[in-house]
Amino acid sequence: MKEINSKENPLIKEISRLKHKKYRDQTGRYILEGLHLVEEALSSGQQPVCLLVAKKRREQYQAFAAQYPNLSWYAVDEGIMKLICDTENPQGIAAVMTKPAYSLDQAAKPGGLVVVLDQLSDPGNVGTIIRTCWAFAVDAVLMTAGCVDPFNQKVVRSAMGGTLYVPLLEGIQISQLRELKARGYRLCGAAARGAVSVYEADFKGSLAVVIGSEARGLSPEVASLCDEMVAIPCRAGVDSLNAAVACGIILSKSWNSRFYREPFVLPGLV
Repeated sequence: MKEINSKENPLIKEISRLKHKKYRDQTGRYILEGLHLVEEALSSGQQPVCLLVAKKRREQYQAFAAQYPNLSWYAVDEGIMKLICDTENPQGIAAVMTKPAYSLDQAAKPGGLVVVLDQLSDPGNVGTIIRTCWAFAVDAVLMTAGCVDPFNQKVVRSAMGGTLYVPLLEGIQISQLRELKARGYRLCGAAARGAVSVYEADFKGSLAVVIGSEARGLSPEVASLCDEMVAIPCRAGVDSLNAAVACGIILSKSWNSRFYREPFVLPGLV
């Protein structure tokens, strides 16, 4: 494991720039931090560009690093780790990953299920939605312009590994949503009111679940493309649900419609 002692080291400078979207876009790389996410990345088959371990935790991670001798490992000062990581108390391990690239052809499978995020700006919500999409076998997440970068470190942490498994397509244009419809996809928008109940909606077939921004809901252009709108019934006086919570409820109902078969037994209960 090579040592790096200076924040002025060219590699460290390059990695620290990845905290900014501009450089993530330029290089096609992003930072993933924490043992759980590093383990998830390695088990997913994706190979990190390099991995960094805090010197004071080197002994803790030595055996783990030894399992992957062909990867580039670096031991760095605590100050360097704090510079690179986004959390107040880094776990002493981080990886630089390559952003996978996907096309609409790969994402929009016949009979598939995708989620469209329309100008969602909250990193925690977007990360939670990506994780939820992973849990409910969503084929891809399509993000319109104005959405937070899905490779933002807070999004990656909130996704808890989902970023590694769910294809993410950024900068989706209205023309691409029209193309999705031309491929036989129905666009089903989430609405606060004045729509079909989520418990009565049909979620079978090629489907795109469309979730609007936390503050404004769906943009008029995107809403005009929706074939139907669904709402989640809740008590009077509650304006709307959090975007990630609403998406989770809709995807759970979708899972039930598309995949539920009798008998159903929860793992661990047999």
